[in-house]
Amino acid sequence: MFINAAEFESAFSSVQKEYPKISKQLAESFISKLGDAVQENRKRPLPQHFGELLRLALNDSHVWERIDREPYKVLAGKFFGRRGGHASHRGQSKKPVSKKQEPAPVLVIERSNGQLAWKI
Repeated sequence: MFINAAEFESAFSSVQKEYPKISKQLAESFISKLGDAVQENRKRPLPQHFGELLRLALNDSHVWERIDREPYKVLAGKFFGRRGGHASHRGQSKKPVSKKQEPAPVLVIERSNGQLAWKI
């Protein structure tokens, strides 16, 4: 995936302030792999969740320890968040509108004294 250098530098510098141990080379590789996975995911009829794509990209980058994974997760959030949030890989789908139920037909009865009654 093509990585916009300015966007990456902006996200990387803000994450590096929080996590000074983050590797720039590994971060570029990780973001590239995650971007490729997101693009592939758009083509699938049943897309995977972003969290699962994130986990698989971290595994492909050989980042195993939980403490080591956190900076890269934050970087992914900052980088992909600039494009509309971490779920931006999915198209905006309309929410299904629930159908309004028609009222049930009521049987109206006329009593012998002229009053109207109905059965519930």
